Amino acid sequence: GQRTLRYETYVMPAPEENHASFYEHLLRRNLKLYGGAFAVAVFLPLRTKIPYTTERPFLVQFVIPWNTIPIAPLYLALFLTIRKLDTSPGLTRDILIGAIAASIICLRITDAFPLVFAAAAYLFIRFRSARFWKHIVSAGIGGLGVLMPFVWLMLAIHGGVQPGYMQISADIGLSVSDLHERAMQILFDASATHGEPKSALFDLNPLLALSVPFAVIWAFRSGINGGLLVLTAIASIVLYLAYNDFWPYNVIRFYLVHYIVWAFPVLIAAGLAGFVALARDGAWRAALGGAAVSFALVNLDLGLRPIEGTRTTIEVTSEGGSGYTIALPARSEIDAIDFLSASAPEGQDPTLLPVKVFMDGGRELKMFSGYRTIQLPDRLRVLFNTHIVADEVTIRFDQPLRVASPNGPVISAIVFTPHFGKASGDKSESD
Repeated sequence: GQRTLRYETYVMPAPEENHASFYEHLLRRNLKLYGGAFAVAVFLPLRTKIPYTTERPFLVQFVIPWNTIPIAPLYLALFLTIRKLDTSPGLTRDILIGAIAASIICLRITDAFPLVFAAAAYLFIRFRSARFWKHIVSAGIGGLGVLMPFVWLMLAIHGGVQPGYMQISADIGLSVSDLHERAMQILFDASATHGEPKSALFDLNPLLALSVPFAVIWAFRSGINGGLLVLTAIASIVLYLAYNDFWPYNVIRFYLVHYIVWAFPVLIAAGLAGFVALARDGAWRAALGGAAVSFALVNLDLGLRPIEGTRTTIEVTSEGGSGYTIALPARSEIDAIDFLSASAPEGQDPTLLPVKVFMDGGRELKMFSGYRTIQLPDRLRVLFNTHIVADEVTIRFDQPLRVASPNGPVISAIVFTPHFGKASGDKSESD
């Protein structure tokens, strides 16, 4: 809509007659307009129900028309083409590799990061060629053949190479701070931390968790071809886990999993290949080691530990909101703040609360990059989306919280702790 296009948009109904001449008139008027334009479009009736099944959240991503559909075959075509470089002294495959890599970047520019491994493998293979620079230039020509029309089209449509959607994504940003905790929440279990018992990717597809260790073993044993495949798949998953709006609440609910789902069958196939190779070679110790790691991945979880000895100061802000300063007994790591028996102000989305969060009375955290909010059945939780070590935390709401208890909310500082064995729900004993 308007936020993506960065223009005000107005809609008028179709004419009752003389459709072709009316549309022609509008489009000709565009030649004389400055700062505005008419566009002719066909609007279909709005569907109020998602037309896709949610029973198989991974497989369905390959039939919904997002950019996942071309990304998967493009990656695999790139891997297969690089694999055959040793037997191809000509320049055709170099041009093809450049074109495929550029197509991936045009579809999802951030996938330039996983492509680093493909670029390294390509350079390693071609470095031994007598016509090294000819191969490199040919790959560059193939890439430019795709990039130049794409850039021209972006300039014609958006007036720049960064459309509104990309600007919004850039504003949200990505962070590797506490990436291991975010990965555990999304991959292993988020029932205790986010109240999402059915969103963990490894729970939804246990074969994926069982396959990852054997995929890594296969990558080491099979050399550059297997290593390229597995490293690129893992790098793609890590990249999107680092996005600040990639969290357990929306990864399945709003299908954000489509960004990484192409890597799942790749890792499962690599894992099966690794297991078969170990069994064929009689490497049972390595197989048992992989099985032990797989078992650990399936049973790893994040739990909650309240920080004891905190003191809370409550204030009413000048705008009529409420502020809470939580002083910790000593400078320590903190992952979340719980407001027990509290819920979001009336009419506000609990996942998009306009909260002001300050560390030690100074540094302010921004939504998405610094914190997220979520409503659990018996509490409102402010989750920190970055690594926080502080003496005190101040949280201000622009409107008063709705509190079920007459004594106000019970406030607790929380630390996430990894352990083995799945949690059955939110086991915080902060009250």
